[in-house]
Amino acid sequence: MKLLSLLLSSTLLIQGENSYKMSFQDGSEFNGSIDNMDFEKNTLEISIESLVGSNTFSLASLDKISFPSSIPRKSPFPIVTTITLKKRFIDRHLAKPNPSDSLSGELIDVDDEHYTLNTTFAGPLKIKKSLVEKLTISRSDATIYDGPIRDEKWQTPKGQKFTDSWNYKKGALTSTGNALITRQLEFPTRWTLEVDLQGTGSFSANIALMKEWEEEAKNAEEEANYNLTLSPYFANISGLHDKRRERKVRFNRRGFGADRKHYPKAVLYINQAPNGENALFFNGRNIKTWKTPADAKLETKWLGVTIESETETVVSKLKIVSWDGIIPEESVSRAYGTPTKKETPKISAPHVLLANGDLAEGEVTNIEGQKAFIKTSFGSIPVPLERVTSIVGPSIENEIKMETWDVRAIFHNGKQIIFRLEGLDDTHIHGFSSAFGKAKFNVDAFSSLDFNIWKTPQK
Repeated sequence: MKLLSLLLSSTLLIQGENSYKMSFQDGSEFNGSIDNMDFEKNTLEISIESLVGSNTFSLASLDKISFPSSIPRKSPFPIVTTITLKKRFIDRHLAKPNPSDSLSGELIDVDDEHYTLNTTFAGPLKIKKSLVEKLTISRSDATIYDGPIRDEKWQTPKGQKFTDSWNYKKGALTSTGNALITRQLEFPTRWTLEVDLQGTGSFSANIALMKEWEEEAKNAEEEANYNLTLSPYFANISGLHDKRRERKVRFNRRGFGADRKHYPKAVLYINQAPNGENALFFNGRNIKTWKTPADAKLETKWLGVTIESETETVVSKLKIVSWDGIIPEESVSRAYGTPTKKETPKISAPHVLLANGDLAEGEVTNIEGQKAFIKTSFGSIPVPLERVTSIVGPSIENEIKMETWDVRAIFHNGKQIIFRLEGLDDTHIHGFSSAFGKAKFNVDAFSSLDFNIWKTPQK
């Protein structure tokens, strides 16, 4: 490994000979290795595979560095905690739309000022409580699928290629044609599926959930246990689970225009057991419930996705998790999808929400093994982490400081974290954040780094 550059006034260290894909704001893209990145001169020197010698570009024109593909490993932690950082202070400064920053791992310690999260990509990180919005806790074995992620093993009908009609970008799949893609998964008896769709104009998405699939099959609808069809204006559920009739609801078109972007969000609750209760939610509204036939013998092992559209349609936040069989309440009213007005009591911070719906007002003061200890007005209560849904800490005003040469690092599952870039080599990215201090991340944890993320450069 050769040393390529050590900057004089910054701490950024560039080492290694890996070839990366570099994208610029004018649309140019090059594959090559980084020779030098100088923040004082605002320059980037790269050796491009198709050109001779080193080439110099302005760092202000750099949009993204993409890393070699890597499929993330299944979490080794039985209980996974996702820490979501505060975002309300930094949103207005971002040049590009920005979801909340988050980090996932095993919660191993809590003190007066920090949560300590053990991660697979950076080891233990001490995260300031004052910069945390909330903690969300889940069992790793409850998640059947959470994606899309780069380089998944999607299959296509015989004679077709994935890249003919699909591509992956920023944690989402984009369809440019009408081709079917499928993949095999392990479905339990009870599970829930949710998905977000984005597109312009008219489009239709079919999500087929099947027992079997073969390459010779050109479509996945005929033998599917469930066919979920979605568009901006309607949702349809049909399939072998109930041959008697289709279950279709068409929505009022008020507020939608053909030239506007549409964002349908669907959640499917499935109980394959005989007489099991099922439901389909569309944009927060329960549009249909039904029972699995008493004589049904359903087994689901395959997921298939097909988009019919003349323009690009984006499939994101596709998640399948095991389910307890309890259908939730609607989050919107029947009138054009407006939010349901509920008289809900104000919940003061700090508090802990339990999996059974109970709420404990108090602060998590320490972690011992797989138990969280909650300090309440009537004493300390030990609660197994697997019974906790979320934790909200004390309300403390603080701001995540914007740093010179902050980058947005995108994980393979589409989640992200912003930090100041301090170093890059063949195996690690070195960074700093006011939320967790200095950290050394594994390069293969990320799909890309976004540059020039602030509206105005930070000094």
